[in-house]
Amino acid sequence: MSRPSLLTYLVGNIASLVAVFCLMLWSIYAAFTGQVGWWIALAAIVVTSMSVNAGNRLTEYRNWKRDWDAMSGASPRQQLRIPAWRQMLGATILGVGAWGALKYGAQPGMEIPALLFWIGLALLLGRWVFMAAWRKRANAKAVAARDAPVTVVLPIPRQSPDAVAAIAALPWYCERLLK
Repeated sequence: MSRPSLLTYLVGNIASLVAVFCLMLWSIYAAFTGQVGWWIALAAIVVTSMSVNAGNRLTEYRNWKRDWDAMSGASPRQQLRIPAWRQMLGATILGVGAWGALKYGAQPGMEIPALLFWIGLALLLGRWVFMAAWRKRANAKAVAARDAPVTVVLPIPRQSPDAVAAIAALPWYCERLLK
């Protein structure tokens, strides 16, 4: 698997994804209120989907790279956990958003932002419930079997190498597989 491009790193990182997602929500709100045209909201949705796809490609590459490095005998890096302060910050932001939606949601002009907040919160909670049920449903053996296959795309050689040249071209960590 080849390394993602610089553009994929720029568009697919979490900070860009959050910024583009906020832009998409604002453009949808602005389209509902008539401040901008619907084509801007549709363009923001397309850009957000491109950013999500770039983030997925980055995640796939990181998982592949972790497994590739583990084949060399290096200890695999642990998956990063979200630090407690970030969880508290996220809960605080959700709490302030819920408070604002409850307090100001009935005022004229605030119905749509409040509705968008509650829809976003419902989608977030639905995703958490779905992912928890999905993880619980999968048994360990099936997960281990498809955990992270390593795939490599190589160009087709013009002619087959002899056995000595093929063995000599292998990386050093494949040596123990031949013994």
